[in-house]
Amino acid sequence: MAVLLVGGGGLIGNNLVQRLCDHNEELVVYSAHMPKTAVDCAWYQGDVTDEKRLTQVFQENKIDRVIHNAGVSSPKLYLDDPYKIYRTNVIGVLNSLKVAKKYQVSRFIYISSAGVYAPDAPIDVKEEDTRKGNLPYRASKICGEEMVRNYGMESVSLRVSYVYGPGRYVSCPIREMAEELYKKGKINRESGIDQQQDFIYVDDVSAGIEQILHASVLPHTEYNLSSGVLTSFKQVLRILKKRYPEYQISIGSGKLGFTENSLNISRIKEDFGWEPQIGFEEGMERYLSWLEQDLQYQKSPD
Repeated sequence: MAVLLVGGGGLIGNNLVQRLCDHNEELVVYSAHMPKTAVDCAWYQGDVTDEKRLTQVFQENKIDRVIHNAGVSSPKLYLDDPYKIYRTNVIGVLNSLKVAKKYQVSRFIYISSAGVYAPDAPIDVKEEDTRKGNLPYRASKICGEEMVRNYGMESVSLRVSYVYGPGRYVSCPIREMAEELYKKGKINRESGIDQQQDFIYVDDVSAGIEQILHASVLPHTEYNLSSGVLTSFKQVLRILKKRYPEYQISIGSGKLGFTENSLNISRIKEDFGWEPQIGFEEGMERYLSWLEQDLQYQKSPD
């Protein structure tokens, strides 16, 4: 019996494809773009809103479990056109649920987001704390969780914090700073040093998903998946200065406007024994090494 990964072309998707195939999982991937990881798995190109195409995947494969990882992945995208968010993040999830239930899958895993929590939630956020859909993205992820919980099959939503690491092509503060250093040889910003984020390395995210995938029972329907701690950009700056001592790096006081919550991971630790294995400094070194190669590749002529 196979695992269907819906959404295998992004940061988490590519990493998860590699991990599951390395562990000899029978994997089928359904995504708009082929996974970048060079692995031997069945891949179907398609849109999550195309129910007919998704049904074909189930017809041609014996799917037992589903990981739904597809969707718009940033609160800042499509603020002027929320239909694009809801189309993908709501209709897409609904299609996966409908077809998965029809073909009687045994488990449905939904990759949700720390963005479901209210901006004024406690710093140490637990799964039972208040959610608030004050942006289209947040609302779409909350809606996804509610549909998953109430669709009549064994399911779980994983609320993932800020993911970083090799394979992150979408812009993020760390990548932006690394690119600026690479292209200009310096960083000079008026503010941002006091910003904090709950960063989690992408390998740890995939390991957590895999553990949930194979768990004998699911005691809860929602789990936080994060580092469980807030990391200041002061630490990011310290790592950058250590790695690039020849460059001028200056960032002023103040924040960048991101919500500052760390997700409490007591529940997933107690139920499955999972906890992150890659510390922030090690993760940053791996990420920066990959970024250097990626930026050098982009710079090189065809």
